Amino acid sequence: MTPAPAKAAKAAKPRQPSPPADVYTFFLAIALIAVLVAILFLCLEMSPYDFKFKGGPPVVRMDVPGAQQYSVRETHRGASFAVRFTHPTVT
Repeated sequence: MTPAPAKAAKAAKPRQPSPPADVYTFFLAIALIAVLVAILFLCLEMSPYDFKFKGGPPVVRMDVPGAQQYSVRETHRGASFAVRFTHPTVT
């Protein structure tokens, strides 16, 4: 029984060694370790709160006496949003 041509071609192909690790590989490993440590610290920070988040107010408003307020409502690709500017008047 003769081997199939695909198997013969695959067996004839020599295996090339992988290139050695360079400094960028070590930077990638250090970045991975840093992300994992950050996740660990986040878990330690959130453990007293039982991983529950309280929502804050939807809008933070800062009242400045004597300031003029401008509101702009925009619609872009079906999503609307509002922006409020506060401009202090110069006296």
